[in-house]
Parts: sequence; C-alpha cells; structure tokens
Amino acid sequence: MHHYKRYLKTVGVLLGLGVNSMASGADDESLDKIFKGIESSYEFPVGELFEKKYDSELRNVFDGVSLSFSHSLPLRGVVVEGLDGLGNEGASVTATSTTSMNISYKPFGYWYFSLGIPFYSNPDLQAPWNPDYTYVFGYRDWHPYTMGFTYSNYGGNRFNPDPGKSGTCFECGALTWSWKFPVPRWMTHPFVAWEEGRVGCTVNFTLVPKWTDLASNSVKDNKKTLGMGCRYNIVGWWYFQLNVKHYLDKSSIQPWDSDYTYGFGYFDWHPGVISIQYNNYSNNRFPWSEQPASGGKFRDGSLSVSWGMSF
Repeated sequence: MHHYKRYLKTVGVLLGLGVNSMASGADDESLDKIFKGIESSYEFPVGELFEKKYDSELRNVFDGVSLSFSHSLPLRGVVVEGLDGLGNEGASVTATSTTSMNISYKPFGYWYFSLGIPFYSNPDLQAPWNPDYTYVFGYRDWHPYTMGFTYSNYGGNRFNPDPGKSGTCFECGALTWSWKFPVPRWMTHPFVAWEEGRVGCTVNFTLVPKWTDLASNSVKDNKKTLGMGCRYNIVGWWYFQLNVKHYLDKSSIQPWDSDYTYGFGYFDWHPGVISIQYNNYSNNRFPWSEQPASGGKFRDGSLSVSWGMSF
C-alpha cells in the first residue's frame, strides 16, 4: 500500500489531481480520500433489493425509480446532409424538436438503468440514426475520486425494425470507464467568478465494439477514445461543461464525430425543479483538425427544458 501511495503522491504533485497545493504536495489525508474513493467503487450491495424502506408495498416496488421529461429545440432545424453512417450513426443534430421521456431505475447502490423515449415533433424528419428509444446502464457514483462504468446506446434503435433487421445494435453501443476528481482550489481560484465556484473533472476511456466507416461504407471493430470532461459550477446551479476527446486511431474519425462538446445553463437535479440548458454535441473540431463539410457550429446545438420527479 505504501508503495502505491508514494507513486500516487508523485503523480498527484505533477498533475495536481486533488492535492492541496503544489508546494505542500499530496498529504496522507488527500491520498486516503483518493484510495477510499477508488476502493468504494463498483460496490454491489444486492441486499438493498430485499430491504423494505417503507410500510407501503407499492412504494417499495417503485423505490429507486425516477421519471423526467424534456423538450429539446435544435437551433439549426434543418437536415444535415452527408452524415449518414449505414443507418445507425450520423449527425447528432436533429432536424425537428423532440419531447423525451426518461425512466431511470437504481436497484441498489449506484448501479442504474435508464430508458429514454423521444417523440419527434415532425416524424417525417426523423433520420435513420435518430432512435425510437435509447438505453444506458452501469455504475455512477457522484462522490469524488470514484470510478464509473456505463454502457450507452443512442443509435438508430427501433421499436418496429424493418424485416430482417434488429431493433438495436448492441455492439454499436459505447462502453466507458471513468474516474472523477475535484480540481484543487489553488488551480481554479484565478478563474472562478464567485467564491462558491467549483470545478470537477472526469477522465475516461471509451470503446465502441462496432462502428461505421463512411469512406469504405463498412462496419469496423473497436473504436477507442480517451476523454476528459470538466464541469464548472459557476454559482448556485448555473454551470459550464466542456468535454474533449482523443481518438487512438485517427482513421476512425468520422464526419459526425467531435473533438469536443460543450454545454451551459441551469441544471438542478432535485425532483420537481425546471432546468434550462444549451448543449452542443455536434461534430465540433479543433482549428488544427480536419474540418467537416457541415456542422460543428454554435447553431448546431440545441436548447432544452427539463423537469423530473422521483417515487
């Protein structure tokens, strides 16, 4: 254990990941928090399934279930041509507004499953890669220094697929392993506008077992990316979020893929509160990267209003 602590202390001093200051280095208390976060990750408290928290049987059945609704309005509102990846991938920008319902279930610990169903204002503008439903499951702990895992599938899933086709391509979903940490105050202090401002970051590795290569019009194996995302909680529930990606194989970058995504707005996770956000998941590219023929502009983002409840 001491060997790993010495190694982690050195890394912490060099990178500033959750240490108190560059001058003092990473003390034992900071290291203990990091180790506790890592060691507590992926806990599997199945016994919680059999615990009766309430006198009402019905309430016990729905314990851990939450429901949310959102309405998203794309700023562009037109079809982006030439970004179709064999029907399962394509431009993230929808050409019509959508109203979505999301059902989440947390059976125990921080393990969860989520099902999303979007309703398109103009169904005729639903692209082949715009899904009838989405699904995500995995482990997500909000505590700092914890590790996470998610499987997510936002591809062209269909309730009624064409004959001979599957309703979902499970291998086309993304597997992501992550680790989160708070950025120390000595690093963020010059940039925060309010004293309560905080910055937290997540590093991740994502693997997509099956992906579409537009150039060869074929399906290839194992797209791998490294990523880092940071969220600046400005004041109250106002925030700014930035995520960047690095593709381990540059030939896997497709016209609809992004170098970075971003969003900002007001988001309060408490039930019964309305949140308003702008998000841009389009094919944004760094100036030194090859630029896409279309997309990747501010207007390729969308505005959304959301509201949730828990049982």
